[in-house]
Amino acid sequence: MRPSSLYITLLVVLSVLELVYGFVVVVPPPSAVASPRQQSWTLLFASGKKTKKGGMAEKRKRRSQARQQRQQALMEANAQLPASKLDFKTPPPPPTPTAPGGSATVEELEQEATNSKARELVETQRESVNMLTHVTEQLEASSSRLEELSSQEEGYVVIDNLLDETVVQQLQDESMALYEQNEMTADVSQLGTGEFITAIQGGAEQYPKCPRTIEWVVAVTGKLAALCNSQLQDAVELEDRACSRAVARLFDRSSLQASLHLLMGQDSPEAVQHAIQNLKPASLQTVIERDQEDDEEEEDFRKISVCYFLTDPTWNEDCGGHLTFATGSTTEGATTTTTIIEALRNRLVIWRSDTTRVRREPFRGSEILTTASTIELHLVQKQQG
Repeated sequence: MRPSSLYITLLVVLSVLELVYGFVVVVPPPSAVASPRQQSWTLLFASGKKTKKGGMAEKRKRRSQARQQRQQALMEANAQLPASKLDFKTPPPPPTPTAPGGSATVEELEQEATNSKARELVETQRESVNMLTHVTEQLEASSSRLEELSSQEEGYVVIDNLLDETVVQQLQDESMALYEQNEMTADVSQLGTGEFITAIQGGAEQYPKCPRTIEWVVAVTGKLAALCNSQLQDAVELEDRACSRAVARLFDRSSLQASLHLLMGQDSPEAVQHAIQNLKPASLQTVIERDQEDDEEEEDFRKISVCYFLTDPTWNEDCGGHLTFATGSTTEGATTTTTIIEALRNRLVIWRSDTTRVRREPFRGSEILTTASTIELHLVQKQQG
């Protein structure tokens, strides 16, 4: 302990002794002390009981002198203490911004948000590449079937179980989401049938709403056109970077029932059900013939038509929506031979737009199976120049 500290402690102790026992102790200040050995102490016993010298006035005088000496000694001792290094003039630095709860700084949160967006972008790109690759590889695996398109007897191809079930469900969910978000409109060519469509065009606005559907259209257009160009010797060259009239179609049985209620003017469920079961299909026509009446284009360049079914696993022929193809050569007045291709889940149907006659049966559904959807597109002839 330093002398100044020891000196202050001693003064405090002596003050207590003075108050309790009446002792008056005179202690020389530190400046008068050369070393601990040279210190001298003078004790004056001022208690009236122990001495008769002096009266009360003398005692008070000595006590007053002793207090003054102690105060002087304290002042000298305080003067020898080091100066404080605290600076009350300079304002403290601002606190580091923290998130609520003090768990992380604002900069750290912003960095984490940036990293999260980057991870989401990478994941989106990965899913997109996986979808394009999966569709392309599955079409490549079924490429040998495309030779059937050259057959004069049939002119269509059926490929079942085209994609993995996870991908099929994603496509089906996107179609339903487009319908529920009012992105689809009633098919004006088939009003009152409970069918709604939306054009698949891609772009920054549509892609977030149906990314897998757009990627399906892109992959089918590119790969199927390339396969047809290489395997169909009698076909014209197809455009592999663009398709015609790609649409997502959804059937809603409740909408069909509401339309029939209005048309029939009655609310009888039995009458509506009877009307649904007796819906009539269109006649057998090629795609080009079917649209000629409503299309004012001078020339239709569609050559290959595609329909991909996204129905419930238990969907059957009674639920409708299937395709009926005219098969075999017929003479005028003879009965046309037909083949029904049911609207089975994960089924891809391909046919010639300009030579194969086909009709699609009306969707009917059932009390349990109330919705169904398809993706449809047409490959077009490549234009010169």
